[in-house]
Amino acid sequence: MKKFSLLTPEQEELIPQYQEKWQDIQLSTEPIDRQRAENAVKEAYSAMRKKIPEIVFCDSPHAAMKLKAQSSKASQPKKAIAQPTNSEHTRFSSPTFLRFWAIFFGLIWSVVISVIMLLVISIGRKVTQARDSLSRLQKSLSQSTAKQWKKKFESLTPKNLNTQEIVEQSVQGFSAVFPDLQERLGEQEPEDLKDSFTTTATNVEQQLSWLPAKKTLFRWWFGNVFISTTLAKIQGTNHHPVDAQIQMRLLAEMPKLFQQNPAVFMPQSAAIASIGLDFSTSVLNFSIDEKKWQALQSLVRECGWIFSFRRQLVICDRARKINLDDENRLHAEGEPAIQFADGFSIYAHHGVTLPEKYGQLHPEQWEAKWLLEERNAELRRVLIQGIGYARLCQDLDAIELDSWEEYTLLKIENDVDVEPIHLLKMTCPSTAYIHAARVPPNLQSAREAIFWVNWDTDPEAFSQQT
Repeated sequence: MKKFSLLTPEQEELIPQYQEKWQDIQLSTEPIDRQRAENAVKEAYSAMRKKIPEIVFCDSPHAAMKLKAQSSKASQPKKAIAQPTNSEHTRFSSPTFLRFWAIFFGLIWSVVISVIMLLVISIGRKVTQARDSLSRLQKSLSQSTAKQWKKKFESLTPKNLNTQEIVEQSVQGFSAVFPDLQERLGEQEPEDLKDSFTTTATNVEQQLSWLPAKKTLFRWWFGNVFISTTLAKIQGTNHHPVDAQIQMRLLAEMPKLFQQNPAVFMPQSAAIASIGLDFSTSVLNFSIDEKKWQALQSLVRECGWIFSFRRQLVICDRARKINLDDENRLHAEGEPAIQFADGFSIYAHHGVTLPEKYGQLHPEQWEAKWLLEERNAELRRVLIQGIGYARLCQDLDAIELDSWEEYTLLKIENDVDVEPIHLLKMTCPSTAYIHAARVPPNLQSAREAIFWVNWDTDPEAFSQQT
C-alpha cells in the first residue's frame, strides 16, 4: 500500500535547515543581555495580557532555587511558645483529661488536615497555572497549529481506511522517525511484513469487537499517531538533554522545593517546539497569532531558564559551557559537561550523569577500587568502560582460569558488575602491549574465548595472531 504523507518531498527537504536554525539557539553559551531578556519577558506578558511581576536575575537555575529557598525560609513566621502558669499546669496535667482530649482533638485534627490538604492541592494547581503565563504562551500556539494539522490530515487521507491499512500506515509513520525500526522493516520480506500487518489487524479487531464506534476511534487514534510522527520528524528526536539533566540535578538536590511545583520556562523545550511552529507557519502557511509567536521567539533567543514564583519572575543566565559527544549526549572528560557562571556544574560521561568525584578526573585517573565501593550499576558500567579491562586485570588481581599461547582467560572475583567478569587477556609478543576483551562467563577455556571473540573462528586457523 502506498505510504501516506502530510508533507511533499520538497517540504521534507527543508526540514534540516529549520532544525539547525533552532539547534544553534539551543546550544548558545553567550551571556544573556539582561535588558533584552527583560524586554522579551515584558513582550510575552503583554501578549498574554498578564500583569508583569517583579523581575530578578540569577547566574544559574541552581541560584534561582537557592533564592527561592531563602525567601521561603525568611517568610515563615516564628512560632511563639506559650509558657503555662503553675495553675494551668496543674489543671491540665490529669492523665485521664489528657487522654480524652488527645483522642478527641486527634480525630478532629485528622479531618481538618485532610480538608486543608485537598484545598491546598487544588489552589496550588490553580495558582501555578495562573502564574505560568510563559508556558501557557507556548501551549496556546501549539494548540492553534494542532487544529490546523488535524484539518490537513482529514483533507489528505482517505476516509474509508480499514484496520490493516491503519496498522500499516501507523508503523510506516513510526519508521520514518525511528531509523532502527525502518532498518528492521527493510530486512523483512514483503510477504512476511504483509502477514505481520494482517495478523496484528486481526488481533486488534477481535480484542476490540465489543467497542461501539470502533472505526471512528481507530481513525481518531490514527490521526493522532500520524500527526505526532510528522511533527517528530520535523522537530527531530535526537535533541541535546541539557534542560533534562539540569532538572534532574535540581530535583535530586532540592526535592522539597520541586514538590512545591514551581512554574519553569525551559528554553530548550521551547526551542524544540519552535522548530515545529516555525516550519508550520513558514513552509505550510499555517495561521498563527503573530504577537504571541514573536514573543515566544524572543524568549527563546534572549533568555535562559525562567522561574515564575509567587511574587517574582527569576531570569537565569545561560550555561557558559556545554560539551557533547558525537551522538549529541552530554560528555566531558575531567571537566564539567555543563557549567554556569556561578560554578554550578554537571558532569557526564556519554550521557550518564557523574558525581563530582568521578567527573572532575580524566578516566585515565579513575581507580579500579571505586568499583568495589560504587553501588549504582550504571555508574559501575561507566567506570568499567573508562578504566578499561586491561587496567582492571592488573588492579583488581584477576584470577587465571586458563591460557593458550599468549592468551589468558581471567576472572575478576570481586562483585563489580551485575554478572561475573571474565576477560580474555592478549599480550602482543613484539610490543608487550596488553589488551583485554570481556567474554561470556560460561566460557571455561582460553581457546573457547578466542573462538568467541573472533566470531567463531578456530584459533588454529589464524594466519596471524594479534
